[in-house]
Amino acid sequence: MESTSTTFSIIIAFWISGVFMAWYSLWLPAMRIIGVLEPENIAYKYRFLGGIIFTVFSFIGLPFMIHIILNDNHKERFLRAFIPAYLGRERDE
Repeated sequence: MESTSTTFSIIIAFWISGVFMAWYSLWLPAMRIIGVLEPENIAYKYRFLGGIIFTVFSFIGLPFMIHIILNDNHKERFLRAFIPAYLGRERDE
């Protein structure tokens, strides 16, 4: 029975650290960029609530986001799509 609890401990450690990595490597840079571009935007003013929602969705979708967190090219593509979507605008390309 000890091996099952060890396996779950490893999975929980992966999940929690992955959510923290998503928050640190995706959410914080996005908020820094938005703070420079549009500090008066309502989405930026309520970034605490947006951060909670982002964390919950990261917790749910972590297996699908892990390649974005670990690859800088995917991270840049994610931020280019996420920032306009978060601000409520269409993406410019």
